[in-house]
Amino acid sequence: MAFKLKNFTVEAFNRDVNRSGDLLRKYNAWSGYRARVSALIGEAFALYPHIDRALILAAGNLNDIDLRFLCGKLSALTLSDADTDAMERGIDRQNLTEPERAKITTVQSDYTGAVRTGFFDELEARVRRKAPARALADHIQTTITALSAAPAQILPQPFPLVVSCPVYTQLLYTQIEVFLKLLYEAELYNMADLNLMLNAAYGAMPGILTRYNAMLLNACAPGGLIVLLSDMIEMEMNGKAYRDAHSAAKDGRVNARDAETLIAEYGSELSQIGIQDFQNRTGAANAQYLLWPFDESKRYLVCVCLVKNETRKGRP
Repeated sequence: MAFKLKNFTVEAFNRDVNRSGDLLRKYNAWSGYRARVSALIGEAFALYPHIDRALILAAGNLNDIDLRFLCGKLSALTLSDADTDAMERGIDRQNLTEPERAKITTVQSDYTGAVRTGFFDELEARVRRKAPARALADHIQTTITALSAAPAQILPQPFPLVVSCPVYTQLLYTQIEVFLKLLYEAELYNMADLNLMLNAAYGAMPGILTRYNAMLLNACAPGGLIVLLSDMIEMEMNGKAYRDAHSAAKDGRVNARDAETLIAEYGSELSQIGIQDFQNRTGAANAQYLLWPFDESKRYLVCVCLVKNETRKGRP
C-alpha cells in the first residue's frame, strides 16, 4: 500500500486497506471462517425466526459475511461502511441472484465523526505550519475527546438484527498510527515526538469506542438482537501467540477459558476496552471465540457476542 501525507483521509486509508492483497483469494480462504460466522448469526434467527431486516456495520469487503445466507432469511439487508466501493465489490464477488441483490442497500457511514469534522485535514494543516509535537498532541487529544462527546450516529430506523464486524481497532487509532508513521518517514518529527502524539491519541480512544457502542445500540430496535465481533489478538504466523492459539483451537474455534488466557497475555487493550463497555451496557455474559485466517502472514483471535438489546425502551 502506498500512503501519501498530502490529503490523507479516512476514506483513502480504508480504500487502500480494502484493496490490499488478492481479494478473491482472500474471500476463498475465509470460507471456513465465514461459515462459522454464519452459524453464529444463525443462532439469532433460531432465537427469533421472524427477524425480517438486518444491518451489518463495518461491512468492508464482506469476506466474512455470507450474503446469500442472509438474503435467504431476510426481506431487507442494509450494509454500512466508510468504503462503499468495497461493499459493492464484495456484493459482486458473491454472485447473488437479482432478487437477492434487490434486498440489499449500502450506506456510507462515518462512525467516529473524523470525516465530517475534517480531523486529518486540520492535523495536516498544523503539520504544514510546523506546529510543535506538544501542540499537535494536545490538538489530537482535544479533538478526539470532542468527537467522543458528540451524539452517536443514528440510522434512519432501528433494526431487529444488527451485526457489527470487527472494528474496535480500526476506529481512528490505526489511521492516526499510519499518519504519524508518514511524518516520521518524511523526517518532520522524531520518534519521541511521535510517541508523544500517539500516546495522546491512545489515551483519548476509550471515548471513541464507547461512542461506537452507543451507536450500535441505537441501531438495534428495543428487544432486537446484536451480534458483535471483535478482533482481540493480532498474531503473526508462526509467532508464539499464533502457536498457542492454534494448539488450543478445534475446527477454528477456541474455548472461552483458553481464549481468555490468550487475551490476557497477547490481547489488544483497545478491543478489551470496547468489549468490556459493550458487556457492561448489555449484560452480555457469554462469548465465543474464532480463529480468523486474515492473510498469508497474519491471523486474529475474534470474540463473538450475541445479546438481546434490553438497554432501553425507546430511541433517545
